Amino acid sequence: MVNASTDGTADAAGRHPDVIVVREARKGITFARQAGLVRSRGDLVANIDADSMLTPGWVDTRLRGFAQDPALVCLSGPQRYFDAPAFTRLAARLFYGVTFLT
Repeated sequence: MVNASTDGTADAAGRHPDVIVVREARKGITFARQAGLVRSRGDLVANIDADSMLTPGWVDTRLRGFAQDPALVCLSGPQRYFDAPAFTRLAARLFYGVTFLT
């Protein structure tokens, strides 16, 4: 998906034969993700940003969640901000920790 990106990500993605690059003129993550969802053809859709680094087992964990509960329609979870300032990383960990406990 291309949404005001100028860093060459779309060109890199487009070199893979199984990738469809979706262009969305309206700037914003919600517009970009909606455009990608509309064009998707798979049974499951994962929103992963170009600068994301998936942790080991990320895909298997999500697939297992859907396999265990056929009624499941959406799945989310904590993310790690590798390149964010220390305060942001700490705040994210606290948020997900408190959310998990509640």
